[in-house]
Amino acid sequence: MTSNVEYSQEMSSLSVCVADSTSTTQLVKEDIPLIPKPQNDICSRCCCWFWRRCCRERELRSRTIVIGQHSPEKFPANVIRNQKYNFITFLPLVLFQQFKFFLNLYFLVMATSQFIPDIRIGYLYTYWGPLSFVLTVTIFREAVDDFRRYQRDKEVNSQRYRRLVRGKDSELVPSSKLRVGDLVVVEKDQRVPADLVLLRTTERSGACFVRTDQLDGETDWKLRLAVPATQKLDSDSQLFDIKAALFVEKPQRDIHSFIGTFTRHDGYGSEDSLDVENTLWANCVVASGVALGVVVYTGSETRSVMNNSQPRSKVGLLDMEINQLTKVLFVAVLGLAIIMMCLKGFSGPWYRYMFRFVLLFSYIIPISSRAQHDKRVSQLRHRGGSESLLLAPFTVADSHFLTSVATPSWSATAVLLGIACRTVRNFIPGTQWFGKPIQVLGYGHIQHGEIGWFDLTPQPMN
Repeated sequence: MTSNVEYSQEMSSLSVCVADSTSTTQLVKEDIPLIPKPQNDICSRCCCWFWRRCCRERELRSRTIVIGQHSPEKFPANVIRNQKYNFITFLPLVLFQQFKFFLNLYFLVMATSQFIPDIRIGYLYTYWGPLSFVLTVTIFREAVDDFRRYQRDKEVNSQRYRRLVRGKDSELVPSSKLRVGDLVVVEKDQRVPADLVLLRTTERSGACFVRTDQLDGETDWKLRLAVPATQKLDSDSQLFDIKAALFVEKPQRDIHSFIGTFTRHDGYGSEDSLDVENTLWANCVVASGVALGVVVYTGSETRSVMNNSQPRSKVGLLDMEINQLTKVLFVAVLGLAIIMMCLKGFSGPWYRYMFRFVLLFSYIIPISSRAQHDKRVSQLRHRGGSESLLLAPFTVADSHFLTSVATPSWSATAVLLGIACRTVRNFIPGTQWFGKPIQVLGYGHIQHGEIGWFDLTPQPMN
């Protein structure tokens, strides 16, 4: 009996110990901050809301489109935008692109140092004047180029297309006003404004040919076929009388594939599968007949826009060469400053005199070279008529040729700026330039590693 009581007391004490240890362990686990507590202040919530609304990429998903009706979902506007800047980002991005170059950064440091009285050697305008002039020229050039891109985008977005309307014949609307679900008529030799599913054509067979050279670079025509169920209708207005819907996949980059279905919900109850032959991608050109399609993707969700890269500032080979030469001249400036310090002696505040010598010899680096280069490039880029070709940089490796080209109506001479080349002496068989037949008149040898520019501006032939 006594042993049983002792056994029960031992078990009860053991259970109490286990309970205490368990409760202690749970208390320790609760104190560990595994998940940070959410902040309840208004500022953090506003920042999170702004990030979700403005900075998050839109989720791409499949969609169902009822023929003759606008989709209740919100889709991107059907606008094309190739600008590199906006009103807010223009000045910061332009300055960032300019001060990436060692030349501009060097003169910025030199001009800023003149605010320190101990190392000032002249008036502020002697350093800030040239730098401000160069930056002003560059900013003005970037503003003009971006404004021209804006004008080209506006011209494309304002192109008018015929849109079918219920109860009416049709109406002309600009390309930027098209929405998902609109029925759009595309005439022959007219650009397709958005990604469409082809419903009807003027051909009895429902066939239509398009040019896709703006998408894939191929010049041959592509065959497109209308949906059989809608091609059999007697007129375009009957599209509003049938009960039909399209189910299309989510937007993607591949221009050679497409998955979708066309379903009629009225008495016919037919269902047709859709592939890439039933589509008209944006920026294609209708080559034969008149096409009628329903808009399925607009704006940034079209195949052409999704395959485009973001606009960025490109650095030419001549710019890189000028930047490298600037670094070499800067090393020469440092060498001259060290020599002058050795002649003077490193006594007293020698570092101040060292920096002053660098400032005095800084004029060895010509800041005007950048402005002159930008001015010349801008002149060559925008000179000439509609037949002007591009200003193309090149780097010569081993032994290449400098060519001159000509057509029966105009000639374009290849000019190598600042570098002498040998006399043109041989003739080469004809070739093509951007799809136009041209004749190469001759070539000249250029030494290894030299850099130049082709000036391919049309000039009248004598």
